[in-house]
Amino acid sequence: MAVPDFGDAHPGYGTVNRERPAATRRNIAVSKSKEKLSPQEWQARHDAACAIVARKYCDMFEFWRGCRYKPCRSARRCRGNQGVCLESRWDSVPYEAGIAAQIHMAAETPSNADRFTRQAHNYPPCSLCLHNPKIGRAAFGLG
Repeated sequence: MAVPDFGDAHPGYGTVNRERPAATRRNIAVSKSKEKLSPQEWQARHDAACAIVARKYCDMFEFWRGCRYKPCRSARRCRGNQGVCLESRWDSVPYEAGIAAQIHMAAETPSNADRFTRQAHNYPPCSLCLHNPKIGRAAFGLG
């Protein structure tokens, strides 16, 4: 029995495109950044992304309503130290609201975000890495 020719009904069926190689897992994946960051630059970018996300979480949970800092209340959003605000008030958030906020934040990640912003948007609100450079390594007995 002869194999029917589907070339007329389905253009491109059975043909191999020699100009462009087939997509593989290796070339589909996002390429790594070419820039080499020093540990200090990497930490600064990571901290900045986490601070942005922490502020978004503070606004999402409306922590400004009970804030002692007047600019937060008048602006109706977090205007102070978002790290302290989130860490001190996180225990008052119900578990289900925290999970819903984490899902919402992950879905809200901008499509053109860099790796630091994408990573910070996927952190749960209770485990954002809010690095305080003023404390330094001495607080941990490292220096």
